[in-house]
Amino acid sequence: KNKIFAILVAFTVFCNCATCFVYAENSEETVDESAKTIELTKAEKLISSLGILTVEPSEVENNICRGELVTAVVKTLGLGDELLPEGSAFTDVSHDDLFAKYINYAYQMNVVNGKGDGTFGPLETITIEEAVKIITSILGYGYIAEQNGGYYAGYIKTASTLGILNGVKISPGNPVTKRMAAQMLENSLFVDKMEYVGSVDGQYKYIATPGKTLLRENLHLEIVKVTITGVENTGLIQAKNISKNEIELDGEKFPLTYLEAKKYLGYNVEAYRKLNDEKSVVFVSPLSEDKIIEINAEDIYEIVDADSQKYKVSYDNKNLQMRTEDIFKSSYVIINGLATVGYTEKDLLPEQGTVKIVDFNGDGKSDIVYITSEKVMVVDSVDLINKTIYGKRNDKVEIDNQFAKVSITKGITSVGLGEIGEWDVLTIVESKEENNVKIVDIIVSNVDKLEGYISDTYKDSIKIDGIDYKIS
Repeated sequence: KNKIFAILVAFTVFCNCATCFVYAENSEETVDESAKTIELTKAEKLISSLGILTVEPSEVENNICRGELVTAVVKTLGLGDELLPEGSAFTDVSHDDLFAKYINYAYQMNVVNGKGDGTFGPLETITIEEAVKIITSILGYGYIAEQNGGYYAGYIKTASTLGILNGVKISPGNPVTKRMAAQMLENSLFVDKMEYVGSVDGQYKYIATPGKTLLRENLHLEIVKVTITGVENTGLIQAKNISKNEIELDGEKFPLTYLEAKKYLGYNVEAYRKLNDEKSVVFVSPLSEDKIIEINAEDIYEIVDADSQKYKVSYDNKNLQMRTEDIFKSSYVIINGLATVGYTEKDLLPEQGTVKIVDFNGDGKSDIVYITSEKVMVVDSVDLINKTIYGKRNDKVEIDNQFAKVSITKGITSVGLGEIGEWDVLTIVESKEENNVKIVDIIVSNVDKLEGYISDTYKDSIKIDGIDYKIS
């Protein structure tokens, strides 16, 4: 299965005489390590979703600066801006700096004390021992750490005992990356806070109350283990009246701020909910006991109707070994974001996309199957009156359907139909119409890159998947 990749840089319509560069390679001989997708960890997703520290995939190995780390640590306390002090305690921290209020608060709480010369160095990288001291102190364990030997060994020892360093490789003197910071911050949310309650016979007395954590007491969140039974537009069995900002957990609706939860329909998850009357869901994380197999459509050889209970899928795994998986006919089937009944073998075998098989209870039987069936269109023209997009292959997509819920995006920005033009490359994910609901997601490529098969080359053009492109 040798695939040819064609990369066209800055191509537009023929009449514009755009300059194009074409590069072809055999994908089985060359692997671009830099192009590999970096997946965010659970800690990075959680800390980002809570607004404590934003972590992008491209930044996980970037060093975090002192000001940013202190800001993130103080944010775990869930304080409103009105509770943070104005002004600046350090000569190199202006009162209007983004970090100023958080650094000042940490200073007033004796969590940080600067560099000893009146400065703080907010933009300097922070070392692991400095970060550990700040996190340990904000949790109230500074006194214990001092009893254990003080800075920095006593703080490292105390943090290790508390689990703050779980999943973090430490080497004193080394800078802290955003990935390390996110992991330590997540760990800190589950540590029982140590609180000073007074002195007895001249001895300071501290108490850590089980369950009194930053997550519950400061951020006012609880964790519940549930099944996601409904997301935007659909449940597990049929389409449902669920909005983008709602989620259904074990059959009950809740407000939702973590929109990524949509892709976990049917999963057993840990849901992080606000401890208030609305119980808004701010984060979800799949439970590890779910067995998930995701197969690229291009790796599937066949799907056969094995018997009355199941289909059999034959495919190449990542090690280029032939494998088979069963899809039980009792499984819930979600095709392009919508629960689907009356599906066929053809529906289970998209030309492009993925087949994801999930076993929730470990009994070896599929419980839910997600089919993502994509088609790629190179735009020829757009009929705004009839709301129809025509492609260069004489293909088209009609979005003037009274039941259609249409989303058109370019990158992370929503765009209108009128912003699509000739030669735009679209990825279209279109569901069937179920229960008077149809979903049409159109993604306008914002990268000048095509992936396909080169069938012919000419002096000034190249044919990719049957379409001629001008090059020079």
